[in-house]
Amino acid sequence: MAKNITLSTQRLYVKNASCEMSNVPQAFREQGRPENKVEMRINHNKLEEENHYEAILSLTVTTKISDKILCTTKAEQAGVFRIENADKEQLEQILGVHCPHVLYPYACNAISQLAVMGSLPAIVLQPIDFGGLYQQRRKEEQGGQQEDSKRTIH
Repeated sequence: MAKNITLSTQRLYVKNASCEMSNVPQAFREQGRPENKVEMRINHNKLEEENHYEAILSLTVTTKISDKILCTTKAEQAGVFRIENADKEQLEQILGVHCPHVLYPYACNAISQLAVMGSLPAIVLQPIDFGGLYQQRRKEEQGGQQEDSKRTIH
């Protein structure tokens, strides 16, 4: 009889965060609507404690006005997850879909707060279909394409 998979979030934390303002205060005089380019990376590590994994969702948002970089905001939101009774494929799916889904709202909040502290409008990032991204990556891997752990979202 197969055992049920158990999953619990042990801890959530900001691993790293930064907001680098470029050419300020002159850049605040730029006219136009800010445009954001978002890059995302998902990583995970097996921890020493049995059945414990660290998942890390990294977001980098580059804000431009008139093709000039105004700000680069980065946040690495991480969490420790306890995952039991999952086979290798199930574990990869949990770490690639469920964990980033849990971490994403916290990473978005960190990005938005950093932007506001830099005297910029709050950055509101759109929801992400982590399940779809995971399936796309699996298809690419099966098709022999190289895995790209860094995704750009427009």
